[in-house]
Amino acid sequence: MDLQQIMGVLSRNAFASASLALMALSFALVIYGASEVILAATWVAAGEALLIAIGYVVIAMAVFDVAKYSSTKRRPAARKAKARADG
Repeated sequence: MDLQQIMGVLSRNAFASASLALMALSFALVIYGASEVILAATWVAAGEALLIAIGYVVIAMAVFDVAKYSSTKRRPAARKAKARADG
């Protein structure tokens, strides 16, 4: 393997690791928001916790989408670079 291939593998592994970490954190954020709503002592506290939880879910979905995008869009770029190098 030459240096370019090694860097390609390292780059893909770094993006895959970051994507998995972002996905795990987004799921944790959703669970945290849901637990805050469940553990609220009064209706007023539950309403406030629900609004905050909705914000957490929106943020978590955005983070998950970024993680999904970075894990799926990285491969075609690597294929294009390899095709340019080969052809």
